[in-house]
Amino acid sequence: MSSVAPRFHELTVARITPEAAGAVAISLQVPEALQDSFQFQPGQFLTLRATIDGADVRRSYSISSTRQRLQAQGELEVGIRPVQGGVFSNWAATQLKSGDTLRVMPPEGRFVSQRPRALHRVGFAAGSGITPILSIMASSLQEQPESKFTLVYGNRRMSSVMFNEALQDLKDRYPSRLTLIHVLSRQAQEAPLLEGRIDEAKVHDLVQALLPAASMDEVFICGPEAMIEATEKGLLTAGVPANRIHSERFTSPTLEALPVGERQKAVLGTSGKTLGDIALTVVLDGKSHELRMNANQHILDVALASGLDLPYSCKGGVCCTCRAKVMQGAVVMDKNFTLEPWESDQGFVLSCQSRPTTAAVVISYDER
Repeated sequence: MSSVAPRFHELTVARITPEAAGAVAISLQVPEALQDSFQFQPGQFLTLRATIDGADVRRSYSISSTRQRLQAQGELEVGIRPVQGGVFSNWAATQLKSGDTLRVMPPEGRFVSQRPRALHRVGFAAGSGITPILSIMASSLQEQPESKFTLVYGNRRMSSVMFNEALQDLKDRYPSRLTLIHVLSRQAQEAPLLEGRIDEAKVHDLVQALLPAASMDEVFICGPEAMIEATEKGLLTAGVPANRIHSERFTSPTLEALPVGERQKAVLGTSGKTLGDIALTVVLDGKSHELRMNANQHILDVALASGLDLPYSCKGGVCCTCRAKVMQGAVVMDKNFTLEPWESDQGFVLSCQSRPTTAAVVISYDER
C-alpha cells in the first residue's frame, strides 16, 4: 500500500530516571492527539532525533514500558546506556533534562511476539539488551494472566544491572509467574552455572538444567551480535525450534561521529558533489528526485547528502526504518538482519545497505 514516509513528532521529556552504570530511563509525554500514532507492540523501538554540536543525529532505542502505561499515563519510556564514542547516548545521559523536547518517529520494529497464546516466554538479554525484553515481559505478565516468563540476564555484576528495580518490582508482583536468572561475569555466584558470559555452552547447559526446550513457546534474544549468535546456536542445539526464536541486534552508525565536513566527504567525495555513472531516482511523498551516484555508494547516504529528509535510524541493516521499494533497476544489500524473504521478493530493500547494480535505479519510500 502506498503512503507517505513516517514523520517525526515533537515530544516532551517528562522525566529522566538514573539507572545502573550511568544509564538513564527517559519518559516521553505523548499528547492525546498523537496517542493513536504511538500505539506499539512490546519489543518495538522509537527513533529519536536531536541536533548535537550542529549535527543532525538520530538513534533508535527500544521502548521499555508497557502499553498500559501509554493508555493510562500517556507516556512512553526508553532506556539509554552511554557507550564510548556514542554521540547520542552520551548527550542524552548527561545533557538532556526534563522539559526538553525530542523529535520522535512513531514506533517501528519486528522484535515482537508472533504467538499471542504463548504460555511460557523466555528472554536472553545482555546489558542494555534488557530494554525491549522488559517491555515484552511486563506486557505479557500484565495482559495474559495465565502466562509465565523466564529471563536470563547477563551483566558484569549486580551493581551494573540496568532496570534492576523494575525487574524486582515485577518479581514482587508476579512471584510465581516470573523467574529471574542473573548470569554475572565478574561477580561470584552460588552456582557456577550462573558465572561467566552468556555463550553457546552456557545456554545449552541452562536449557538442560533449568529450561527444558519443549517448555519454551517463544524466545527473545537481545544484546551484542556475538552474544545473539551464540545464544541462537545454544538454543538450536538444545532442541528449541528455530521458528520460536526471535533476535534483536543493535548498532550505531559511524558517519555521525565524524565532523560535519568529514561526514560529507565520506559520502560525496572531496568534490562536494555526488557525481557518478548511475542515475538514481528517489520517490518521496509523491515527488521524484533525480540524483547521480557511484556503484560503491549506498543509496541512503547519497540521498541524505543531497538534502532529502528520509526515514532512517541505525544505518546498520538492523532497524528497518529505511525500508524502501526498488521500482526499477536492481541493487545488492551488504547486510540484512530484518527483511523477510517475501519482502525481498516484492522488491523491498534496506536503503542504508543498498548499492546499485544497474545503470539506473528508481527507489520509492512511499511504498510502506
